[in-house]
Amino acid sequence: MNSRFFHKRAFYLAVIANHVSDPSNGLGVDVHYESKRGDPRLTTLILRPRHGTSSFYRIISLTILTDSPSDNTPTDLSKLNAVVRIIPTLSTSSPISRTRLSPTRSNFRTHLPDSADSSHENVPTPLYNAVLMLAFSPRPYVLSVNTLKDDVPAYRDAFSLLRVWANQRGYGEGKRTWIRGFECAGPWWNAVLELLIRGEGPSGRTNTRRRPLGNGLSSYQLFKAALDFLCMYSPPQSKY
Repeated sequence: MNSRFFHKRAFYLAVIANHVSDPSNGLGVDVHYESKRGDPRLTTLILRPRHGTSSFYRIISLTILTDSPSDNTPTDLSKLNAVVRIIPTLSTSSPISRTRLSPTRSNFRTHLPDSADSSHENVPTPLYNAVLMLAFSPRPYVLSVNTLKDDVPAYRDAFSLLRVWANQRGYGEGKRTWIRGFECAGPWWNAVLELLIRGEGPSGRTNTRRRPLGNGLSSYQLFKAALDFLCMYSPPQSKY
């Protein structure tokens, strides 16, 4: 409650950043803080090799620069065309109960200024709860993506087609104007494809189950199925 988790998360990242940026490590990387959607509660740590990728990254917070040159040691990352992103996560055995993170629960309370007693304002905090819930998602997401790549040969190309389609229409962060809320939503698009491929609902209850498409479709067929799904469940357009 009251951002205790996020305070500990920030301290944890700061300790890692301090250790990695120590010149005695000889890693040859620049250490950055980056906040997804500009939300400091979603800050991650990015390690970029000094002479690695030239991709553009929007840095929200302080940049920490190491001063160790390229030395061809086992810890030298300067020749790798890769970026390491450190994302703190919560395990499934975390003491934080999932039921306390439902949209109707209150996890950020303040004292009422006009109250004579020590009562608290108790209103739902759905956005706060959702951000905290994201700490459980990185590991299941990576496992699901790897499983889909192994089981469905066309998944990789279908996912690329869907992301290109989405980015061209503003459903992704870019140089053009985008639709707020869809930036950094890569896992969501993966979830759409996984829903279509695997189906949904408990097995044995055919009346509530979405039938799976299976593993034999081509990338274009999966892409078209995703568009049909989005069109079917999109809100109706207002005539005004």
